Amino acid sequence: MKQKDEKWALFWCDLLHPVLFDDVEPEAIQEFLKELSGKEMVFPGGRVGKTSLSTLRRKLNLYRTEGFDALARKTSHRNSVTLLHVVFRTSFAPDQI
Repeated sequence: MKQKDEKWALFWCDLLHPVLFDDVEPEAIQEFLKELSGKEMVFPGGRVGKTSLSTLRRKLNLYRTEGFDALARKTSHRNSVTLLHVVFRTSFAPDQI
């Protein structure tokens, strides 16, 4: 895992640790996540903002099903497709396409 990805995974673990390590009762998880989504925080890139309730739920479910590595920020497939397009276009002469 890249250092930047690890920072994101640690960020989500730190944010969700009360739920992950049973400091919050199961019946209180929803309320905890709601309160957390209302708070401003500093994200790993330095941006200050709030995270949505749906993002917190998604990250919690990812951790529970796939573990720590699943919390890392995913690369955009859009960039991969663009790169593939550039490689394809430069690999062939115009009359071959």
